[in-house]
Amino acid sequence: MTLKPKFETGQTVLKWTGDYGGPGIVRGIAGLENGKLRYLVGHRIEGGTGEFLHVYAEGNLRDIEALDALDTVTKAQGLQSRTGLAEPNGNELLDALATAHRQVDMLMALVISLDNTFRPTQSSLWPDIVKRVELIQKHKTADEWLADPAYRGTTVLDPDGWDRKNFAASWNEHITRAEFERRLLNSTVIRQAPPELDS
Repeated sequence: MTLKPKFETGQTVLKWTGDYGGPGIVRGIAGLENGKLRYLVGHRIEGGTGEFLHVYAEGNLRDIEALDALDTVTKAQGLQSRTGLAEPNGNELLDALATAHRQVDMLMALVISLDNTFRPTQSSLWPDIVKRVELIQKHKTADEWLADPAYRGTTVLDPDGWDRKNFAASWNEHITRAEFERRLLNSTVIRQAPPELDS
């Protein structure tokens, strides 16, 4: 009994195992006596002409479109270390939400590996995922809020609105704009008008 092909003729795939790898196009599919499949994949050499053909087992290949979809998930959700959400930030609920998102990422990666037709961005759940990401990104540290154009020219002289006993953690806690405003109101602050507003 021959297995059902995971890839189709004409499909772009990625050879990802071994000492070399890269994209190619499936040019043919053959079934062996034991039922296993082999894929004839055409590769191009950068700077060269034409293509060369190589035979691979299914496990050597990945669907490039599925990998692109997973990359889209990662970028759109913005949960990497560059967002500050890859590590605990002191807000228990926000930490839990960010952790849940990373778990969703892993589950999506698993689904994509099992079903190369799955596209997270085309799922009916995608808009809700984006909304949750926006909610996470509404939480910033004090320095991040002060870098916001709305607070340009604002200097905190005496941060009484923050926890003095655990100041570093309090100052670096990810909080909403409303909470940041509340802490500013309880602190000694200088607000200088932006240059274009000076008379």
